[in-house]
Amino acid sequence: MLTAQETAVTFQVNDSMIKGKVLPGVLIEVSSAEGGTPLASGTTDAAGQLVLNLPPGRYQAAFAKAGYVYIPGTVIEVGAAPQTITTTMTMMMEAVGLTQNRRIQIVLNWGLGPDIPADLDSHVVCACASLAHVYYSAKKHEGEGHSAELDVDDIDGGGPETITLLDPPPGSYRYWVHNYSSWAPHLGKSQAVVRVVIGDAVAAEFRMPATITARVWSPFKAIEVDAALEPKIVRFTPEEEAANLPIQIPPEQTYGIEENTSDLTWGGIIASVLLAILVVAVMAVRRIIRQVA
Repeated sequence: MLTAQETAVTFQVNDSMIKGKVLPGVLIEVSSAEGGTPLASGTTDAAGQLVLNLPPGRYQAAFAKAGYVYIPGTVIEVGAAPQTITTTMTMMMEAVGLTQNRRIQIVLNWGLGPDIPADLDSHVVCACASLAHVYYSAKKHEGEGHSAELDVDDIDGGGPETITLLDPPPGSYRYWVHNYSSWAPHLGKSQAVVRVVIGDAVAAEFRMPATITARVWSPFKAIEVDAALEPKIVRFTPEEEAANLPIQIPPEQTYGIEENTSDLTWGGIIASVLLAILVVAVMAVRRIIRQVA
């Protein structure tokens, strides 16, 4: 029963590889931010959902289901208003027939609500000689003995956006999140979480800072695969974060229109308005094409 001091939190658990595939039977245990004995727990229903009543605050949530990679303790923030927390689980490599492969999976989830961007996009640049850029418009890259693929492209909120690297060659892999929806609501309101799964284990999890107002965000500097084919996540240093490197992407990978509003005239204002209308129309057409695809 919900008390006046509690918030109804709906956990929605999905499969990372198949859009719209919900996961029933997931055991969810919520502990304090420091961990320890679970304060609340339950199992998702046929719709992949579990509702728990929790006082506002910061918690850890663990997710377990046979055949899926265990998520030991993702951080969640519970506010005063009812909310939905979407989490995505990755199938074990044996379950998908990848026992002879090396796998890195990057999974993006974010929140749902009127003040949250509906469409966030995942981008990765392969470390091979082609420097292939994988994202919604170029969903799969197949190189010599390796591949990079956007398995799921979500455009209506929550996620997942999943990119899988199979047998990645040595080199540096750059990843970032782009707010495709618009400038407002900004990225910092998205409640985005990026989880990196290497093999059959969660290697790291990154929560987007609420202060991010740019349209792009890199949760980490790179994933480096060494000569022995061992992957390592390279994090930004405090100095690099202070220099705003997490909200910058390689110049050769930018797209969209950057407007200079430093010296506006009436003609410039009219041109800017017409340009904005054109951009909105183009985005609407692209969205329709993506839905049909």
